[in-house]
Amino acid sequence: MGSTSGNSTANNIRKIRGAAKKGRAKGRRRTKRFLKCMTINAQSLGNKMGDLQLLVEDKKPHIISVTETWGSEKCGDSFYTLAGYNMYRNDRYNGEEAGGTILYINKSIEHRTCRPLGNKDFESSAWCWIIEKGGKKILVGSIYRSPNSSHVNNNLLMEKLKLAHDIAGDNRLLILGDFNVPKIDWTNMNLLQGASRVERQILEATNDCFLYQHVRENTRYRNMQSSLLDLIFTREEGDVKNIEVLCPLGKSDHGIVTGDFVSEWKTRAEPKPRRMYHKGNYEKIIEELNQIDWKAAFEGKSEQETWDIFKKELEVLVDKYVPLASPRDYNEPWMNKPIMKLWKKKYNAWKRYTDRKGHYRYEEYK
Repeated sequence: MGSTSGNSTANNIRKIRGAAKKGRAKGRRRTKRFLKCMTINAQSLGNKMGDLQLLVEDKKPHIISVTETWGSEKCGDSFYTLAGYNMYRNDRYNGEEAGGTILYINKSIEHRTCRPLGNKDFESSAWCWIIEKGGKKILVGSIYRSPNSSHVNNNLLMEKLKLAHDIAGDNRLLILGDFNVPKIDWTNMNLLQGASRVERQILEATNDCFLYQHVRENTRYRNMQSSLLDLIFTREEGDVKNIEVLCPLGKSDHGIVTGDFVSEWKTRAEPKPRRMYHKGNYEKIIEELNQIDWKAAFEGKSEQETWDIFKKELEVLVDKYVPLASPRDYNEPWMNKPIMKLWKKKYNAWKRYTDRKGHYRYEEYK
């Protein structure tokens, strides 16, 4: 008898869960008009992950290129995990600590790896595809070229740029990073006095690949000297709007470059709050269902009407006895208003320094 009762209860529970899940709405997909992109020279990311999380919370970028991560195989991916983002990582592998690249893509965006560009030849770069609305694609790359890069490595970079151009084909292309080529005048597309061989090579390669460089403001400030090192390339001049250079990440001497990449794309379906059915109190649901006078409730009603009445009563009880899962909170507990206020203060001091220069402004920022 006990076994029959147990089976009956289990069957009732399965029916309740099935009925409750039937009417569950799917998450919505929203159409966006741009992708906020960001390129950062971190000069060692490991000790700046807290700063990066704070920056992300404030600016909410979709694409983040981080160069000079100084990553190594000693540090697993969990060390560089950024809440709400997937990661494409390429450490420098020649034994030196400097260098390394990470490309973070917001999880709301459809994306996948680009294997032909992922091989470890040039040091260092990371690549992926982003899917736009209608199935169109954007090839996205993050590149770091060391100022001490060898001739061989520089040649590999030229090959990498041309390969990216060929692989992208009729799709769009977005390349971000630190190329360490300060002697290129990107406004007039010519070389400045004292330009090196690699600067000539990169200018020629970008011309050959029909790439447009969007950043005009200097991005690195060291010993009261400034230069333009951190770049954003696309195929069209109108691809990126609202370029801005923010204050550096932590103690880095590179400003953070942000911009809006014009793109129509759909977010992934936003998940609705989930019921934790495994924690439901089904005995109480069954008990209260049995207390309802169904004969009176269903009298004179059609089949559809009886189902609607039952479903409404069931939904009330599910709300009462089946808890909702708490949504994930990607905001770190230390990201409070006072800390956000300090971040804004640092940014404003940086803007005053870059606008007017001067030792006093620099000390105020530092």
